[in-house]
Amino acid sequence: MNARRVTRQVRQGVFVRHIGAALLILNACAPTGDAQDAATTDAQSAATADAQSAATIDAQDATTVEAHDKVRGLISLPQVFGTEPCETFTPIDVTLYANTDSSAVIGRISVERPWTISPSGGCEGLSVKVHLTGADSAAELPTLEYSYETPAAVVLQRKGPWFKIRLAEQSGWIRATAQNQFFSLEELLAENLTYVANADGGGLAAAPGTERSAATNLLSAERHVKVLENRAVGEQLWLRVAVQSHSVCEGVEEPTTLAEGWVPAHSATGEPTVWFYSRGC
Repeated sequence: MNARRVTRQVRQGVFVRHIGAALLILNACAPTGDAQDAATTDAQSAATADAQSAATIDAQDATTVEAHDKVRGLISLPQVFGTEPCETFTPIDVTLYANTDSSAVIGRISVERPWTISPSGGCEGLSVKVHLTGADSAAELPTLEYSYETPAAVVLQRKGPWFKIRLAEQSGWIRATAQNQFFSLEELLAENLTYVANADGGGLAAAPGTERSAATNLLSAERHVKVLENRAVGEQLWLRVAVQSHSVCEGVEEPTTLAEGWVPAHSATGEPTVWFYSRGC
């Protein structure tokens, strides 16, 4: 074996040893099956956490938007209900919008079935429904009475002549005309007989926006109260009420005041804590 061949073999042996060492290093650095599984699990957990975080943010955003949707009052719709029960009138559809943009039409409120007048007196059968664009069927318009047998739409927000009203499963905006009359919650509660409509377990506060710790046992559902004053604290409306011993409709004796203090005008879901008897006694 000459010197040149020996030198080449030595070089080949060194190269092979270098390759083997490199493979050993790579194998040592590469994750094992368990490590790979752990890495995959960590990545999946991170993705799940990101998705959950995004969902939480979306829910918080939705809650923030809906927080503005409190019952602000009622608005009359004589276009579809007439001005009084059993009245013969020519109905006019009320256009519904997605927002306060007159081009964002999402449907209409219309008379599905007019009054049926009985020959012996009285009437029945007026049906007012909401027809949303693309919906398979129409739904009844949610209403509350602002006076005896005079229904109105429930207002959730107001922006000038625009009113956001409650629908069966969502809400929509209408643009008021001279025919429509808005009755604010403050006005309705100040001018009518009132009672606790949504008892939340809280009591009376000494001042609006403060802790409600007094007379917690008196503010039960259907308890008669008298609204004395209202005041806004930030975006929350508060009512000063006098808790009554009984209703003025229950006898000749005048009610006595059992306690007096402040309550928030709305529950956590935006419903009025105090409501009124639309038909009086």
